[in-house]
Amino acid sequence: MFVLNNLTQAGYLQIKKDKEELLKKIQQYQILVDEFDLALPFLEAIYEPKITIEFNDKISFYVAKTSIPYNGKDLLISDKLGGKMEFSGENDPTLIERAERKIKSQIKKQFPLHFED
Repeated sequence: MFVLNNLTQAGYLQIKKDKEELLKKIQQYQILVDEFDLALPFLEAIYEPKITIEFNDKISFYVAKTSIPYNGKDLLISDKLGGKMEFSGENDPTLIERAERKIKSQIKKQFPLHFED
């Protein structure tokens, strides 16, 4: 790689060559980053789902929901958690734990090849 202490014509040519090589490497790394960007939203939604919990008045149950980007669409995954009397509200730790467990179980059923067990 270049060092900016040789400012002769030979140094200039070396810097020019080094810059071209460095740009090629940057382009190769950018291609890899772009591939990661395609896979990461899907994998993140599977392994670290963003779960929302809300009380559904129609069925009188708390419901957990998440979505997974899949084949150009968002796949909605939801599950019933329990009635209002079972929990102290949407921030109840037991409700949150149940939501995470049930949603992750649903995800494993939908995408079994992504889990080892």
